[in-house]
Amino acid sequence: MCVIYEPDFTYAKQFWDIEFEFKTQKKDGFLLEHIVTLHNRSLNVVHILLVEGRVVMKLFDIGSASNNVTAIIHSEEDASYDQWNKVFYSLSTRGSNVFFKVNEKRRQRVKYNEKFRILQKWHKTSITIGGRRGISHKDDKKFVGCMKSPIFIQDTEIYEVRNSDRKNVKAGCINACDDLGFRCNDGICINRYDHIECDCFGTKYYGDTCHISDSPAVTLTSQDFLFINLTEERLFNLISLEFKTVEKNGVIFLGLLDPGNYLIIYLLNGTLQVSIVFNDESKEEDNNVELDWNTHLNDNRWHKITLKYSKKRIDIILDGVEESIDSKIVEIKQIYYGASLNNINHAKMTTNFTGCLKNYFFNTFNPLSSAVQKRPSQIKKGCHINQNSVKFVDKKSSFSYGNEVWSDDLKVVFDIRTFSENGLVLFNQYILDFDQGFIQLLMQNGMLFLEKQTTSGENIRKQLHYDKLNDNTFHEVTMIFRKKQAMLVISVKKSITFFKFKSGVRFHERVHLGNWAQSRGGDSFIGCLSAVSLNKYNLQEKDYVDQAFKHLEIGSCNLENICSKQSCIHGNCISLFHAIECDCSGTFYNGKYCQFSRLKSSCQEYADIGLNETGFYLMDLDMSRARSHLTTFCNMNNPSQTAIKEELASEYLVEKDQPIKLDYRNISIATIESHIKQFGSCNQSLLIECSTNDVILQAAKNSQPRTVCKSILPDEEEKTDYISFKTEDLPLTEIIFKNVKRPLRILVGDLVCQTDDRIMSFPSAKSKYLKSLPQIFTTLSFYFKANNRKGIIWRGTQKKTEWILSFENSRVTLGINFKDVKNLTLSVEADGSVLNLRWHSVVISMSKGQIRLEIDNQYSYGNVPHDME
Repeated sequence: MCVIYEPDFTYAKQFWDIEFEFKTQKKDGFLLEHIVTLHNRSLNVVHILLVEGRVVMKLFDIGSASNNVTAIIHSEEDASYDQWNKVFYSLSTRGSNVFFKVNEKRRQRVKYNEKFRILQKWHKTSITIGGRRGISHKDDKKFVGCMKSPIFIQDTEIYEVRNSDRKNVKAGCINACDDLGFRCNDGICINRYDHIECDCFGTKYYGDTCHISDSPAVTLTSQDFLFINLTEERLFNLISLEFKTVEKNGVIFLGLLDPGNYLIIYLLNGTLQVSIVFNDESKEEDNNVELDWNTHLNDNRWHKITLKYSKKRIDIILDGVEESIDSKIVEIKQIYYGASLNNINHAKMTTNFTGCLKNYFFNTFNPLSSAVQKRPSQIKKGCHINQNSVKFVDKKSSFSYGNEVWSDDLKVVFDIRTFSENGLVLFNQYILDFDQGFIQLLMQNGMLFLEKQTTSGENIRKQLHYDKLNDNTFHEVTMIFRKKQAMLVISVKKSITFFKFKSGVRFHERVHLGNWAQSRGGDSFIGCLSAVSLNKYNLQEKDYVDQAFKHLEIGSCNLENICSKQSCIHGNCISLFHAIECDCSGTFYNGKYCQFSRLKSSCQEYADIGLNETGFYLMDLDMSRARSHLTTFCNMNNPSQTAIKEELASEYLVEKDQPIKLDYRNISIATIESHIKQFGSCNQSLLIECSTNDVILQAAKNSQPRTVCKSILPDEEEKTDYISFKTEDLPLTEIIFKNVKRPLRILVGDLVCQTDDRIMSFPSAKSKYLKSLPQIFTTLSFYFKANNRKGIIWRGTQKKTEWILSFENSRVTLGINFKDVKNLTLSVEADGSVLNLRWHSVVISMSKGQIRLEIDNQYSYGNVPHDME
């Protein structure tokens, strides 16, 4: 993804302000490159990147004596949570300062003095969004996500940049899971922007879209096994499988040439063992390795074991950790999954495996298709081991387990699954000398925090990770305390946090999950815990039933986000499993589903309740439950007029025969059509800057084709044509151009609807360029706002008189040229600088030989020559 902007200027600027927004789920990516070429052809370069979830700003000075002086500024929080993040930075020649800010947090400043030479005059600049210009560095990671609202400001002017190139960029920010209606059956759809993923965990399905109903796993009992008789002896190159069990002992894999020569993989007291035995008449050779780096493999979680043979060595990989043993070539004729054979000489294990197996491979093929199932009525497809899970259904859910004793060693492991943002997960007490305290795991904003407090007043709070857990998938959490080291170790999503205690500290063995009366953490989290273990004991379903509990559901962890089926109209939906709760805070609506608007539907309604200040107001025009609020402009001197703040892309360049589509960004076409029907009288205008003869134009809705740009003389470079459309042709959504031989510039005007007592308009972004219909006026009034320091606001002619209304800084000037007589100039100071982006009122009136210019209630008079009255 890459968009390149090249602002066209060759003069020095005092500062550059750049602001944009992005959202992504990726931890790394190239967000923006800003290259400033100085007059001596050296470069100032700004890189903004996403590195491990943090927004990082790097500045380079290339071509100086101290070539490539670099400064780095980091943001304070993770920005990869799939939420909109706002980035702002400013390069200023005043004091050679660089400012950097992310998400309205504290602004960071770096002062460069002479090292970073932004004091020099700039020759030209280019800005690349989503990547770097030219050849990317080998370590660059592409940005995958969405960006919006890029704003580039030079000095105090908002600069409209020219998009010169783009690569692999699509309009809009599409969530394939929601916008495209993608479904994962019973699974969870996860949007990755460049692709989607389906999480099938906890369902009875698998596959890319959770569409295959039979699981590839099998469940074996203590008397079941799978047998494969190979057609010939095969050299072993690769054995790979995944297993899951709650039993300490059992044979997982047995590869047999004859009873005296075999390879066996088995569990012994929860530890994985691998043995290779070669037996001939002269001697027995036995290679055995005990994989003791994980001694708790009967924890009801999937573990992967891989054996690879190469150059008389066997590499054994368990859950990514590798061990090696020496061995000669192993030939295998028969394969047993889950079986032990009593007739094997010096058998290492005589207990069959009980649990689940999946993804089993021997060399390059999956042997399941050739397997003979022993006791096939007992072998089940899919993994049907009890998950030993418990669902915390509301804020009062709680559960406690463990003995009422103080322990020197404590280990708690569980999988957590939730889509709620806040709540208490775990509470436990500890004792230190004569003081007692407690620790608790709290979920806030989807992340886990550990809070440690003592009765003496010590309070420590620490964030454990920077990836949100409330994504409705399982995440493993491990807490280990060892008295000898006086250390508490917590692991969450591969992020490990250490807490040091004073010597002599002991933890209470009874652990409380969810809401707990003694806790200060408040309500329970809402979600599921699965595969909970305490000091290597795996909690069973009977443990949940035997203990006192409340507000729990036992044996089910299939969470359904009810918000996906029944949502709030305008607020934030909170799933309570069996019902929803709507949080209307931060909205302009109330009611059970945030469906009742607290806004008004017209300027007149606001005026009726005493709001008489001209400016912008939020409105719900037709009190629709299906649409959120709109920004409107109310002139309270005439509250019957309502102007919707609309960013219609109103300027187009037509270079060939083609249609152009008009994009109303803030309001739907259906809503506009309903208002047109309601008012009954509407109009909208086009201004066409012609450079070629006889162009055929047709509004796509109802209008007939018409010819514009007629009779351009050979010596005329261009001509302006003006077209007005009435109610039956509106709204304009598409305009078709034919017979275009040279480029045309099209400007789209406001859509205005009115009745006898009410006016509503949909202003376009650049309607200020449009001509009004020819008419003789005695009073002209309108509002304007500006983002540059000077310019022409309005120009017109009346009889033999030319009028020009202009501004510079805060002074607005009306110049009137009376042809063949004299000129008149009226000047008024506006209320504050026009650069403050506020609306300023303008009234020009003629009465009894006088002209009056009024700006923000400040006015100036002038006399009209007698022959011009």
